Amino acid sequence: MKDKTLKIRVSTKDLAEIKRRAELATCNVSAYVTTVSLGYTLVVVDETREFLHELRKIGGNLNQLTILAHHGRITCVSLDATKDALNHVYSGFFSINKKIREKYHV
Repeated sequence: MKDKTLKIRVSTKDLAEIKRRAELATCNVSAYVTTVSLGYTLVVVDETREFLHELRKIGGNLNQLTILAHHGRITCVSLDATKDALNHVYSGFFSINKKIREKYHV
């Protein structure tokens, strides 16, 4: 729980750079500053965007199928294509994770 406020003074240029880096890390300024100030390594992985987009599409499709099943409009669905797509996403994330672990010796 964040229950304290920390006020610091920074130059306009530094603030702009901090905001830019926080945006690149897809987090707010508070989370970004806290993370890097505590000495954690913040790794931004752009390769995940493609897989996250695909995962959202799969989730949306499964949600639509679930709604149709609840309304009795479908009773049996082949999920082979969904399984293949999820395997593709899993493989992609596994590959990215392996690269990060090798690069940062985690």
